[in-house]
Amino acid sequence: MDLLSIELDHLAVVATMPLHHRDPFDRLLIAQAMVEQVPILGMDSAFDAYSIQQLSVIKYPHYQLRIFCQLGAESPTSNSY
Repeated sequence: MDLLSIELDHLAVVATMPLHHRDPFDRLLIAQAMVEQVPILGMDSAFDAYSIQQLSVIKYPHYQLRIFCQLGAESPTSNSY
C-alpha cells in the first residue's frame, strides 16, 4: 500500500472548491480523490456534493474487513495497539 502525499495540485483544488463540506481535512481528501482520480472510502453524505467516486462503508466491522481486503488495503482492525 502506498501513502498519498499532499501535493500542490491538491492544495490548488482545495483553494477553489465550493464549501459544501467545511472540514478542512475532509476537503483535502476530496481534492486528492479529484486530482488523482481515485475513489474515496467513507460514509459522509457531504462528499456526495463533489464529483468523486465514493465507496460506502458498512457499519458492521466484519463487512468493513471484507471491503478493505477487496480493495487490497490492510484492515484498520488488523493492527494491535
